Amino acid sequence: MTQKKIIILGGGLSGLAAAYFCEQQKQDYALFEKEEKIGGLCKSHYIDGFTFDYTGHLLHFTNDFAKKIVFDLLAEELTEKTRNSYIFYKKKFIPFPFQQHLGYLSENEKIQCFIDFLDSYFTKKNNYKNFEDWALTFYGAGIAKKFMLPYNLKLYKYDLKKITTDWFGAYMPQLKLYEMLKSLTIQKNQYCGYNSIFYYPRQCGINQLITAVSKHLKNINCRAVVYSVNIQKKYIEVDNQKIFYDYLINTIPLPEFLKLLIPKIKNLSAALDKLEYTSVYNINYGIETNTANKLHWLYFPENKFQFYRCGFYHNFSKNMTPYRNQHSAYIEISYRKILQNINDLHRAIKNQFFDFGVYNKKNSKIILEFPLDIKYAYVIYNKHRKKIIEYLSDYFFKNSIISIGRYAEWNYSSMQDSIVTAYNKIINLNK
Repeated sequence: MTQKKIIILGGGLSGLAAAYFCEQQKQDYALFEKEEKIGGLCKSHYIDGFTFDYTGHLLHFTNDFAKKIVFDLLAEELTEKTRNSYIFYKKKFIPFPFQQHLGYLSENEKIQCFIDFLDSYFTKKNNYKNFEDWALTFYGAGIAKKFMLPYNLKLYKYDLKKITTDWFGAYMPQLKLYEMLKSLTIQKNQYCGYNSIFYYPRQCGINQLITAVSKHLKNINCRAVVYSVNIQKKYIEVDNQKIFYDYLINTIPLPEFLKLLIPKIKNLSAALDKLEYTSVYNINYGIETNTANKLHWLYFPENKFQFYRCGFYHNFSKNMTPYRNQHSAYIEISYRKILQNINDLHRAIKNQFFDFGVYNKKNSKIILEFPLDIKYAYVIYNKHRKKIIEYLSDYFFKNSIISIGRYAEWNYSSMQDSIVTAYNKIINLNK
């Protein structure tokens, strides 16, 4: 194997989707994955009968093509769920999204949020300088300061005045006046937003999707560490051999990919410093309990909790735990650069986990703790990102390099987006 039309770097969902469409288009390809198993962040881990993902990997569809692909692959293996998720705020469970459930707040808070919203609604600007400016201008100070700003500050661990707004799309639900009026008077879950309905495999966790895709693939190489990519001569070095290509598809995180390139891009170190991201430390719990819990996930905007979100695998599928009296949960703690005092963090998180009222230490016990570290979790849209990505996109295009996926394209995207992008870019190779 010294020559392939298409070489794919990375065996996560984006790389596997690219390989899947190469198979469909009868393209000559080879995929290289450095780990022992394919799947990337879509792998599931099986520990003592429990199934753990890299936090909540749920399938949301707004694209019919992506939905059909996944349903064709998984057939009857998917289950549909209606979101049962809340924000834990001042010891209350407020249905998500916050801005459409103001009826759960105290009278003073409702009035404050409504007045602030009206003030912003009738003076709304079209151009927002940054994330904080957008939240204050669009929702008003009440909603912004109670949820939008503290939650996102906890998630990104980054100055919200330095985050741009060119990535929101469908991910940031925008409120209309009649919706605000409705939210003030109703204490009922308003199922809205892109993730109000989601799908999840009945067995084996999200890895079931990886397994289904891999059955259609023929040229997957694991434990294959790529040491360099020679852009000028169009070959990769892997396992002491050179493999030449016509097109290179990259799905590995952009900062890691840039380090492989020969020759190096000018001012590479400066560019890498400006490609900022937030990491997530994911603590998974196996729980023995007699408590009823039908929640899918919870958001935590208050600083007294170190985690920003907590979810419950056993409510995605009953097959995620070995026994009926056992539950499973994931905790998400974000950090930048280095996570210190890991042992102290685990003790603190375990105590906080029993503080929000779903479980208590009298009737529930954590019997398994399984941490997973996600280095590249959230891309930060700082002021440098757009210019760097535009430059790299042009450079890659001229050198027959194609980027697919959240971390290769350095954007905010979903599993659905990975599938659609892979299809569009493979199809374009035939044109």
